[in-house]
Amino acid sequence: KITQPFNHNCISELSKAIKSLRSSAQQVNTIFIFIESIYSMDGDAAPLIEFAQICRSDGNACLIIDEAHSTGILGTQGRGVTSTFDISDVVLCCVYTFGKALGCHGALVASSETVANYLENYAQPLIYATAPAPAASRLALCCYQAVASDHGDLARAQLDRVILTLRQALTDVLQHLAPTSSIRLLPSDSPIHALLVPGATRVVSLATCLQDSGFDVRPIRAPTVKPGTERIRIVAHAHNT
Repeated sequence: KITQPFNHNCISELSKAIKSLRSSAQQVNTIFIFIESIYSMDGDAAPLIEFAQICRSDGNACLIIDEAHSTGILGTQGRGVTSTFDISDVVLCCVYTFGKALGCHGALVASSETVANYLENYAQPLIYATAPAPAASRLALCCYQAVASDHGDLARAQLDRVILTLRQALTDVLQHLAPTSSIRLLPSDSPIHALLVPGATRVVSLATCLQDSGFDVRPIRAPTVKPGTERIRIVAHAHNT
């Protein structure tokens, strides 16, 4: 087993990494590319179309996509980002959480029957784990049916409006700060928004102030993120006003 990291969301770096593996002395067969559709700390999206094209060009590379932060939120009926693109030919499997938008616990792997059979027989964390109770599985199904319903569509449309309002409000606030301020807002079209406030003390102080004002936000510090990229993590919800 060989692992080869590449710079975050960098299409050229991924292409170089694959070429490097193909030219290495060790024989490399299938290449598995592990990514998230929406990233939890920056809220940015993976360039799935471009990554899929790299897989096609290689001929024996495929994507394994974590849809934890898009399940129930993005895509038709909340089926995640992957469902919005024609890339199923190079997607080995997707992982969907029952937490977060669905409000339950657990997860599932959506894959071909071949991959599912392989995991059932060789994935030790699955083999030696206790199976979820039928009630828990039923609850997850009911929650997904709710987010996939017409009511879910209305909630997603409301969430889109909340995101636009939030981004505009944060942008307006930052424009009133001194030009030398180190606080900045990272680009994001997802519900996750990162307000960079470098320095552990500064970010905790700002988070405490916001929490005292009634805002449920969290300071994110090293080692969760790199030193100097501490941030306030803001997550928009359809019920926000």
